Amino acid sequence: MPQWLRWNETDWSGHATVRLAERIIDAAHEASTEIELLKACLPDLLVEFSASAVAVAHRQAEWIIAGRAGRFDRNGNDLPAPLFSEVLDRESGVREQQGQESLIVVPLPDENRSVLYLRGERLSPESLPAALAIGRVLGWTLACLSRVDECNGNVQRLRQTLELAQTFSRERETLPLLELMARRATQLLDCDRASIFIWDREQRQVTACPALGVEGGRLWLPDDKGIVGEVIQTGRPVCVDD
Repeated sequence: MPQWLRWNETDWSGHATVRLAERIIDAAHEASTEIELLKACLPDLLVEFSASAVAVAHRQAEWIIAGRAGRFDRNGNDLPAPLFSEVLDRESGVREQQGQESLIVVPLPDENRSVLYLRGERLSPESLPAALAIGRVLGWTLACLSRVDECNGNVQRLRQTLELAQTFSRERETLPLLELMARRATQLLDCDRASIFIWDREQRQVTACPALGVEGGRLWLPDDKGIVGEVIQTGRPVCVDD
């Protein structure tokens, strides 16, 4: 005889950690941004772990708080940044006693180099494995949400590119066309300024026309200098982070 079993009939279905993981996944279906997801999930973590504070932090040049719930110092000075870094370096979660309260910090498996932070008087040694499990679910969920957002952005940019191509085809004069391309590029790439470079092979120089943000609107450069020269010489795009 076949054996039938519903999820809510299993022993796991009643486990608090599993229920919390399910709520995180359900919240991801409704959220469109990381901020929305954390705003929906972190209060649940606060309740389930009986914590006084919970946060998700991303490591960049400095630690950035992506979302938090509970009691925190107004300036975030009560966050143990050195412990966050050690957790990522060790790729392990930690529980540490500080006075009457315990801290739990676990790594999240996402591209932002993130951690989940919990603080409270009732965080027991048994809370650490549960926090590790929830951290993995939350990290994977955030990563999936980020990929969906990236895909949506790519789709939107492709639509804008098609619309721009139709606009460009209606322009008959070269200089107005180049100016239009530069203006629309700033919108498409969400940047402050853009330039169209025309390569004069014989003179071994490039002319920026228009050079938005440059007095006179024109700029001449050698074709082997700077970022533009590197792109011309290698034939590959270059991305520079300030």
